[in-house]
Amino acid sequence: MYESRVVAPLRRQLRRAQEAGHLQAIDEIWGELQDAQKQHRMLIDRGTFVERP
Repeated sequence: MYESRVVAPLRRQLRRAQEAGHLQAIDEIWGELQDAQKQHRMLIDRGTFVERP
């Protein structure tokens, strides 16, 4: 859920900024994306997963 709500939109923004050549936006979005991916990895490590029968 975190991936689709936070990480994926940042990836789309980064791709658009790269295609448009906005260097300042790329730097800002890159930092946010790195932080979001780090948070996502922490959530996965802490998560409890239900095994389906």
